[in-house]
Amino acid sequence: MAVSGVLFFNAPVADMKDDSSTSLTNQSDSPQKIQEEQAESSTAVRTDRHSQEVLQLSRTNSLEGKISKTPEVKQPSIALTSGVVLEKVLTQENSFIKDFDLNSKKLNSRELDEWILSLSGVKNVHHLAPNQKVSPWAFEVGYDQNQTQFNYQVSTSQEKYVHKNYLSRMREGEFSLSAPQFHTALRYDFNSRWHASLGLGFAQSRTSQNFNFRDSVPVSVAQGQEADAFGNYPIFGYVGLGQQINYEGVQTIHMVSIPINIGYNHSLNRLWSITAEGSARYNLISGTAGKTLNYHTLELMNADQQVYRNSLVTARLSAGVERRLGLKKWMGVRLNTQGSVTPLFKQDAAVQNRGWSVGLSAYYYWKLF
Repeated sequence: MAVSGVLFFNAPVADMKDDSSTSLTNQSDSPQKIQEEQAESSTAVRTDRHSQEVLQLSRTNSLEGKISKTPEVKQPSIALTSGVVLEKVLTQENSFIKDFDLNSKKLNSRELDEWILSLSGVKNVHHLAPNQKVSPWAFEVGYDQNQTQFNYQVSTSQEKYVHKNYLSRMREGEFSLSAPQFHTALRYDFNSRWHASLGLGFAQSRTSQNFNFRDSVPVSVAQGQEADAFGNYPIFGYVGLGQQINYEGVQTIHMVSIPINIGYNHSLNRLWSITAEGSARYNLISGTAGKTLNYHTLELMNADQQVYRNSLVTARLSAGVERRLGLKKWMGVRLNTQGSVTPLFKQDAAVQNRGWSVGLSAYYYWKLF
C-alpha cells in the first residue's frame, strides 16, 4: 500500500510538472517572440525610412551639387526636407535660384535650414523682388579719357582772308593728345528704359604742336575792302618769304561743362544691359594755354580769349554696357565721341575750327532713396 501510494501520488505530480513547465515555457516564450517581432518590425521601419532618406538625398545630389558631402549636414530630417524643397525649387527656372551656390563648402546645417525656410516662399520672393519700388532719382559720377583734336574748315565766301598754306601747316604741325573729363549728374528714370540727367563737369582739350617752317608773305589791300573778325583784309598775292616759325608745345583748353543727357537701356538679363546716351553740352572756357597760328599771316599768336570764344556748345554720343551691382547700384562703360557745334574762333572769323574727341568713359550711379 505504501509503495502503491507513492507511485500514485508521484506519477501525476510528474505529469503536472511537465504540463505546467510546458505551459510556463509557452507563456514565457510568447512575450519574447512578440518583442522580437516588434524589434524586427521597428528595424524594418527604420531601414525603410533610412532607405527613403538615402534615395531622396541621391535624387538631390543628382539634381544639383553635393549636399550630402557637406560635413555639417548630419540630421536626416534636414537632409530629407532639403531634398524635397530643392527638388521643387530646382525645377523652377528663375534667376533667383541660379544665384545660389549649392557647392559652397562653407554651408552649415543652420544656414541650410534658414535657406530652406526662406525658399519655402520663393514664388512670392521672385515676384516681389523685380517690382520692389525704388526711387526714380539717382546720382551719377563719371570719368572719360579721350583723344582730342581740332578740325579746320574755311568758309567758301571768306577764302580770300586765309593764307593759301594755312590748312596744310595746321595739319602738319598739330597732333592729338589724351585729355581727361569728369562729370556728375542728377538722373531721373522715366521707366526701366528711358532716363534723363542734368550735370556739371570738367572737360579738357589738349593738342601737341610742332611748327617748323618758313612761308611766303601775303599781300592785302585795305582800301575799299572789309576786314574780318581779326582785322585782316583780303589777300591779293604773295611775295618773298616771311620769318622762320619754330615752335614746339601743347595747347590746352579748360572748360566747365553743363551736360543735358537723354539715355536708353535695353536689358539683356537681370544683371546686364546695353546702354546708349546722347547729350548736348554748354561749355564755358575757363582757361587756355599754348599757341596757335594766325590764319592770315601764319605767325604765332597766343591761344587766349582774344582769339577764342568764351563759350561753346558741343554734342556727344556714347554706347556701351551696364551692370547692376545691387538693388540701387549700377556701373557701366561706354565708347564715346563728341564734337563742337560752335567754332572755337570768335564769331565772324574766316576759319571755323571745331574740336572733336573719341574715347572711353566709365560711370557709376546709385538711387538716392
